[in-house]
Amino acid sequence: MKKFLAFAAVAGMAALVSCGGAAEAAKKLQDSINAADSVARIQHTADSTRMADSIKTATDAAAAKATADAAAAAAHQDSVDKKLIKAPKK
Repeated sequence: MKKFLAFAAVAGMAALVSCGGAAEAAKKLQDSINAADSVARIQHTADSTRMADSIKTATDAAAAKATADAAAAAAHQDSVDKKLIKAPKK
């Protein structure tokens, strides 16, 4: 819907340029194009930030799981060493 509105604004400005008042209409057309570019740049930045946050969250979760798995393995080996439990059969 945003792209349609931007297209409609540009088309409207182009229509005004073709009907006269070219200098002012051309300036308004350029202002509309600049505004649309700014919105697209902001949206791209927000998407990039959101993606980076998702990657960081996934990386942190994987690191936490690896730490927990290592602690569990060490605790299990400690129990085997103390002969509290039997070693698993191979």
